[in-house]
Parts: sequence; structure tokens; C-alpha cells
Amino acid sequence: RIKASQDIVPGDYEIPYTISYRFQNEVQPRTKTGSIGMRIIANPKLSFSVSAEVPVVDAQSRLTIRVTNKGFSDARFVSVRLLEEDYALLSDSEVYIGTVDSDDFENADFEVIFTKENPRVRLIVEYTDFDNKKLIEEIDLPLTIYTRERAIELGIIQKNQTAFYISIVVTIILLIIIWRALRRRQRMKRSMRLQEK
Repeated sequence: RIKASQDIVPGDYEIPYTISYRFQNEVQPRTKTGSIGMRIIANPKLSFSVSAEVPVVDAQSRLTIRVTNKGFSDARFVSVRLLEEDYALLSDSEVYIGTVDSDDFENADFEVIFTKENPRVRLIVEYTDFDNKKLIEEIDLPLTIYTRERAIELGIIQKNQTAFYISIVVTIILLIIIWRALRRRQRMKRSMRLQEK
């Protein structure tokens, strides 16, 4: 019996052998050499997860698809195509990843604007297995996306304070203008009093 080790790379192997034997009436042993061809087959086992950099409705965000290979073989020529549904796609709809090694992961990034809460992220993933067989998987992943109000409550984003700061600056400028106008008026009154005297 021949058993492959767990860390062996899948592929075609040639195992050499030598057999020593002798017949009952022979004193000198005989030997025979040769080789046995053996193919070790393993297939990639891909799993998928999704995350959003800014998980807020109507906000531009990077959507990251993580492709993890839990199989014993590499997944080759991997590409991820994002189907546009509950979000507006701002980047290319397809990302070519290349090879996802066994016990490793790769990411595919897309730029999107989410149009509703808790969208479904649908993907079509194409890759080639150990036997050069092209495989196509359709993936449907849930994603938690919040409204702007809920995201502010949770501290995911900060409330926009621009209008508040602009109003403070405008108020300060108006106070300075009023203060200067009052000082001019006081100076004019003083100069008129001096002229009357």
C-alpha cells in the first residue's frame, strides 16, 4: 500500500522499485527493477466572504470579496464578476485574481454605492481545477448595510459638521464688521464734538 503524505503537491509521480526474490532450487537471488506511475489528485475548495469599507446607504464604498482556498490544490485563473443589483457599480464589474494557492486567500475589490439596506451580493466566480477543468460558481452573500442615521448612532460615520463650522465663521465675521462700524461711528461722533468746541 502506498499512501501520499499530507503536504505533497498534487501531480504525476513515478515511484521506482526494486524486487529481490529467489526460487526454492536457486541459491543466488534475482532482482527486478521498475517504476510505478501514480497520480495524486486534489481539488481546490473555495469559500467566499464579503465586507464593505463604508457600510452606509448612498455612500461610496470599497466592496471587498475574499476568496479563500481550503482545498489541497491551487485554484488557477480565478476571476470574480460582480452582478449589479442593490448597489451602483463605479468600477469594472470583473476582477482577475489569478492563482489562489492552497491554504491561502486573495481579495477582489470593487467601488460601489449602496442603494438599499442589507443587500445581497451576487457573484460569478470562474476558475480552473487540478485537471484543467473550468468551473463556474454562482455565489450569493448577505451584507449588512446601514442607513446614514443608524450608522451615526453606531459610530460608523461621524455627523457632518461643515454647516455648523461655516455658521460659526460667518457669525464671527459679522461680529467683527459690526464692531468696526460701531468704532467708526464713535470716532466720527468724537471728531464732530471736537469741531463744535
